[in-house]
Amino acid sequence: MKTCKKCNKAKVLGDFYFYKTKNYRDGLCKRCRNENNRNWRITHTKSDYYLRLDLISKGQNKCCVCEKVKSLKAFHTSSRVKTGYKNTCKNCCSLQDKHTKLKTTYNISLDEYNSLLDAQNNECKICSISLIGKNKCVVDHCHKTNKVRGLLCHSCNRGLGLFKDRSENLIKAARYLKASPV
Repeated sequence: MKTCKKCNKAKVLGDFYFYKTKNYRDGLCKRCRNENNRNWRITHTKSDYYLRLDLISKGQNKCCVCEKVKSLKAFHTSSRVKTGYKNTCKNCCSLQDKHTKLKTTYNISLDEYNSLLDAQNNECKICSISLIGKNKCVVDHCHKTNKVRGLLCHSCNRGLGLFKDRSENLIKAARYLKASPV
């Protein structure tokens, strides 16, 4: 005989679930355990997981970052998530990835990056080409100190790299171009 912790009635051992893996008999009788499970499901059916499953059945999902409901096309698929879709939309994922890359590579936040871009009027610091649209913005930094110098277009950043970030080489190149007859 065993007494149920919920209903306080003495019952036969067969009225209690036995968990083989733990070698343990439940403290609640089967009837009370089932009632507990039923109540838990009722109170938790509106949990995020169940809402997400309901949305996915309708062809939508809710992003856990921006908290917007979007079409499933806006989410990456994933075999690691029960629902089959990531909980973060593609746009928020790319922003998180960009933030992580900026922080780990250049030790600046996404906000600092955006303020740099605003300070430069969304233009390359060297050639003043617009950095919005086709032209990708590149963070220029000193390879010795790892300090950020500014934001450049891909061509200007590559040019600096080809001149090995040495001003003497750039001055010589400028003199060469001025001396050229063409």
